[in-house]
This record gives sequence, structure tokens and C-alpha cells, in this order.
Amino acid sequence: MSHKLSRNYRISDHQLIETSSALHQLFLNHIIDFQNFDFQLNNDFAEAWLLKIKNCLNVVKDHQVLNIQTQKTIEIKKVVNLCVSKYNEVRYFAKIAFSNNKTNLSEFGTDFQIVRKNKSKLIVFMDQMHKVCLKHQVILIEKGLTLDKINAIETLKNELLNTNTIQENFKKNRLVQTEDRINILNDCYSDSIRIANVAQIVYANDFARKNQFIFNSKIKKTDF
Repeated sequence: MSHKLSRNYRISDHQLIETSSALHQLFLNHIIDFQNFDFQLNNDFAEAWLLKIKNCLNVVKDHQVLNIQTQKTIEIKKVVNLCVSKYNEVRYFAKIAFSNNKTNLSEFGTDFQIVRKNKSKLIVFMDQMHKVCLKHQVILIEKGLTLDKINAIETLKNELLNTNTIQENFKKNRLVQTEDRINILNDCYSDSIRIANVAQIVYANDFARKNQFIFNSKIKKTDF
């Protein structure tokens, strides 16, 4: 069973960025103290940490992907509603054309209310309805369903297919993007909590400075 990636901290992403930025500035102000304790905590570390903070800023801004997904859902609902209207239109003229022929009338579909709830099935339904309309186009056109209206069925089917494909691909890509985003945030947190923890050792006898480096109390305690 795959393990769902999660954040290593309990504060908000914005709080992580704010806290990390503050700690980074404090670290720069006292970098000699840290470097004397651990030679790896030098200017190179500071630059790498700052880059991670900047990367966090970028991924948090990109979190508007949720709004994008909502917009795509709205778009596909619009297309589905157009398909519903088109079905009702076709059904109206089909009933006039085949009022005395239930067999032919049934070719236009009898399970639309169920099918409309499933986008994949609706795509197939629209395709079949278009073919049935072409099959009976002479009488349907005679009763008032124009060829343009018949051809619009296929256009709607293709629009539904394309919109659905885009939405499904977006969902799959979003899962990968979410994992990448969490990795970037956790990477920044790792450096931030490292400095916070080291400061508790370096300034063990300096109460005021030690407390400057304390991370938010809601943060998870982790090793570094």
C-alpha cells in the first residue's frame, strides 16, 4: 500500500514561510555562533535555505490550482447541461416523428436520466444519438429538427469528450504537483527546524536568544 505524502508540520504554509524567513534572518545575524558549533551551518547553507524559502513562496502561490480545478468542473457542467438540452430537443422531435412507432423511438435512448450522471457514458450516448438522428434524418428534418441541429449533437459530444479529458488529466497531474509541493515545503521546514533545534543547544545558557529561535508551538518535533 502506497504511503500518502504529508506535511511534517502543523502550522499553515504561510506561517511556515513567515517563521522560516524570520529564523533565516536571525541565523544570518548570528551565523558565526552556528558555524562554530557545526561547520556545515555556513553561508552556503544560508543561501541554500533562502532558495528553499523562495521555492515555498512559489508553490504556495501556485496553490490556486484548486481554483483551476473548480473552474474546470464548472466548464464540464455547462457542457453536460447543453447535452441535456440537446437530448430534450431531439426527444421532442423524435416523439413527433415516431409517435406510433415505439421501436424507432426507443433508438433515441430510454435511460438518459441515468446516463447523464456519468460523463463517460454520456459521451457514448451522445455519439449513438447522433448516429440514430442521421439514420432517421429525413423524417426528423421533415418534423422540424434541422440538419444543423443534428450535427450539433456531434459537436457537443466532442466538446464533452475534450473537456472531460482535460479535467481527468488535470486531476492526475495535480496529484504529482501536490507531492512535489509538499516535498518543497518539507525541505524548507527541515532546514528551519534544524536551526531552531541547534539554537537550543548553542544558546542553552542564553534564555532570551534561545527563545528567539523557538519554532511555533504547534510544530511537530522532529529529528534533524
